[in-house]
Amino acid sequence: MPGGGVESGLRNTDHAFSSGAAWLLSEYVAGIRPTTPGFATFDIIPHPGPLNWVQGTMPTPLGGISIDYTLDQDEKLYDAQVTVPGGAVGRVAVPRLGITANVWLDDELVWTPAGPVGSAVSDDHYLYFPDVGSGTHTLAAEFDPGIADPDFDHDYDVDMEDFGHFQACLSGPGLQQTNPACADAMLDDDQDVDQDDFAVFQGCLSGANTPPTPRCDRP
Repeated sequence: MPGGGVESGLRNTDHAFSSGAAWLLSEYVAGIRPTTPGFATFDIIPHPGPLNWVQGTMPTPLGGISIDYTLDQDEKLYDAQVTVPGGAVGRVAVPRLGITANVWLDDELVWTPAGPVGSAVSDDHYLYFPDVGSGTHTLAAEFDPGIADPDFDHDYDVDMEDFGHFQACLSGPGLQQTNPACADAMLDDDQDVDQDDFAVFQGCLSGANTPPTPRCDRP
């Protein structure tokens, strides 16, 4: 507000001795807010604005709730580490950086380009992951992931079906692959399909219904 007041005026951002700025950083930039008394349940809904790295901790009767996140708007990547004290349960939100996404919570896939896996939901601005319990958790999100080069059937995984196509296109080192249907198997951009192309394929191999590691097909 122009006069420095926030909400009911109990907080003030005009003076160094006031706690208004710290409150705004904790509840808005870090996004940590209680949803029941004593932070037994809470939300973490970050508002990074132009920032690409934020770290914050909210002291609560149950212990500190913390988040450390990085955001790359250009690459559309978001990574966060969240710590939840014993006895608390949180809903953690990931800012939407694109239309589709792959999201991993503790290395488990919880969102795919087809939509949520399990109880996650979304709105126009965030993907929400409920029931995050005590402990330290990691979130990794990749938005608008596109199709990895070795995903020959364009189903957002690199599995044995893709390997079958690759195997059928093998020509050997220095032997030009002339079949137009095998142009996509030239993964290292030369004219053969050999062990160098297989190394790219192997780096992206993820298994059925599992997206490959982000940017696995890039040098």
